[in-house]
Amino acid sequence: DAWLPIRPGTDAALADAAINYVIQHEEYDVPYLQKYTVAPYLVNPKTRKWLRTKDVGLGGDDYVVATAGGKLAAATGATEPQLLGTFTAGKFKARTAMQVLADAVAKYTPEYTASITDVPAADILALAKLWGTTRPVGVRAGFALSHWYHGDLTMQAMLTLQALTGNIGV
Repeated sequence: DAWLPIRPGTDAALADAAINYVIQHEEYDVPYLQKYTVAPYLVNPKTRKWLRTKDVGLGGDDYVVATAGGKLAAATGATEPQLLGTFTAGKFKARTAMQVLADAVAKYTPEYTASITDVPAADILALAKLWGTTRPVGVRAGFALSHWYHGDLTMQAMLTLQALTGNIGV
């Protein structure tokens, strides 16, 4: 057990730091992400919505993933879709949803997060390592998180971390 006294309302930053660590150190659960999440889906850079097969000349109305070698395919039935990267999709470059996430949380280093949360960088790093290397990990959150503006985003960040590490349903 560890108790990390945190500046109220900054829990999402702490979760984002753990997400950044898990992605940077490749501690994520590849099979879980490929099978049960939208992590490999390509994001249309103009609309920021999922790219559809009809948008890239593949026909139908499925979501698009990139497979080995960057080949585009319908998400349904695709084997080993890529989780990270930017791929040519018609007239533009599209990132995977996980790449969008990785880019968004890249600034949440332990040092940067410490300045936001008042949790020492060493404690943030220890928590992120624990989360990335321990199975299973569970989250117990009370209602306090929802008492802050955008508190729902904190729970979303924690659930994202749980999905990245394959700790949902175990």
